[in-house]
Amino acid sequence: MIKRESCSGCNVCAREVELFSMLDDELQRKIAKDAVHTSRKKGDVILNEGDKISSIFLIREGRIKISKIGIDGKEYIQDILVGGDAIGEELFMNDEIFPYNIVCVTDVKLCEVTRENFVKLVSENYEVGISLISSLLGKLKRANEKNLILQENDALIRLVNFMLEIDERTHGDIELTIDNIAASINLRRETVSRKLKDLIELSLIEREGQSKIKVLDRNGLKNIIS
Repeated sequence: MIKRESCSGCNVCAREVELFSMLDDELQRKIAKDAVHTSRKKGDVILNEGDKISSIFLIREGRIKISKIGIDGKEYIQDILVGGDAIGEELFMNDEIFPYNIVCVTDVKLCEVTRENFVKLVSENYEVGISLISSLLGKLKRANEKNLILQENDALIRLVNFMLEIDERTHGDIELTIDNIAASINLRRETVSRKLKDLIELSLIEREGQSKIKVLDRNGLKNIIS
């Protein structure tokens, strides 16, 4: 369900999203003023694979998964996005359709900037273009890091690498179910569950409910992969 919200012309959504965080206050206020501010519930679908993208989505709060269904019927999660990330800027200049499914993993707050407004911002302000390039390079770096994680044969090391990457980006609890973790790093659910129990027994993490993991000892986790 989409719930529209007002932002009263503030620049909070632009300031907290990496894509626009380095812009001056005036530009941030303009972006926020022209954006559509919405909230979505856990499980809401923002885009389906094949949908035409007409807006950039700026994540203010929450977690979102970008995934694809394989020919085997399994879900493969390409990325987990968190507050401060943007969706769709890499496709915006080519008028393309979105190649993945985008689903809310938690309740989410979004700002939507239309294609027309974004193209105008880029054409009129070189700072926005620089921020766009920086954002795209950041996504490329994260994709390369994800590929390195998936190349690791040891299931525990693969899991720990993934958890540390998410923990570094969120600076908080890892709000993902076992199924989402398994689909993110191409492991069986049972394997992820077993390895999480091993980490709990070592007092490196603790689980809260079915979809929250708290890292207790980052250095201890880093020792596993060193």
